[in-house]
Amino acid sequence: MIALWLAVGLVLVPVVASAQSPTMDRKWVKDVLQSDMADIELGTLASGKASSDAVKQFGKRTAEEHARISEELKKLAQGKGIQPPDGLDQPHRWLRDTLGKRAGAAFDALYVSEMVKDHRKDVMTFDHAARKAQDPAVKAFAAKTLPALKEHLRLAQDLRAQLARR
Repeated sequence: MIALWLAVGLVLVPVVASAQSPTMDRKWVKDVLQSDMADIELGTLASGKASSDAVKQFGKRTAEEHARISEELKKLAQGKGIQPPDGLDQPHRWLRDTLGKRAGAAFDALYVSEMVKDHRKDVMTFDHAARKAQDPAVKAFAAKTLPALKEHLRLAQDLRAQLARR
C-alpha cells in the first residue's frame, strides 16, 4: 500500500493513496464472489416466491446474470490462487432467512429494497476497482461488468417505484 506522510502538529500521520493494493484486489475478488453468491440465491428465491411477476422476472434475470459473472470471476480467482467462499456469510444468511419468512407484497418490498442497496454498493465498488485496481485482470473484469450492474440497479430502482405506486 502506498502511504504518504502528513505532518499534523509534530506527529507524522500516514495518508493512504487512493490506489488499491494487490491485497485489496484479492479481498475485492472474495467480496464480489460472496455478493454474487447471495444475489444468485436471493434471485432464485425471488423468482419462485415473489408475488409480482416483475419481481419474479428481476430475480430470475439477476440470478442468471450473477451466475455468469461469478463463473468468470471464479476462473480469474483460481488463476490467482484465491479461494472462493464456500457459503453465504452471516449477513446474507440473515437476509435469506428473513426473506424466507415473508410473503406477498412484504416479500417483494424487502427483496427489491435490498437489491437497490446491494446494487448501489456494487456499482460503487466496481467503479472504484475499474479505476484503481492494481491487478490488470481485476481492473478489466470490473470495467467489463460495471454496465450490467448499473442496469440491475436501474431495474431495481424502477421496480421499487412500481411497488410504491401500488
